[in-house]
Amino acid sequence: MVFLDEVTGFSPQGLTARFTPTSGHWAGSEGLPAFMGIEIIAQAIAAHNCLLSHENDPTAPPPIGVLLGTRRYQASQPNFPAGKTVTVVITEKVQDPQGFGAFDGTLYDDAKRILAQATVKVFRPVNFREYMISQRPV
Repeated sequence: MVFLDEVTGFSPQGLTARFTPTSGHWAGSEGLPAFMGIEIIAQAIAAHNCLLSHENDPTAPPPIGVLLGTRRYQASQPNFPAGKTVTVVITEKVQDPQGFGAFDGTLYDDAKRILAQATVKVFRPVNFREYMISQRPV
């Protein structure tokens, strides 16, 4: 599933993107449930990761990472209304050499009111395949 419609800003420190919830599978008559905001933030982090990788080596495939989670996700309303554009802004707080990182993510409506926010933790090992194989039970 892809929620992001468009990346509107990118730098090595962060990314800005937009999405407009539509009625359908995930969104009911009231709109997209606000708990999906964590996935939207995660997708913005993935887009940032991909663009940053491409900037460093345009021929390399995008690196694979995983969302570890957040300790606190706050939403100001229960849904993101269908047809109303939402802007997501993520800013990298920390990234260590082993691949662990944290990003601040905030979702805004057109009036720049905060709809949801969280600090999201991610993991992007240098070689995802090797890491996964090393984690298999023996």
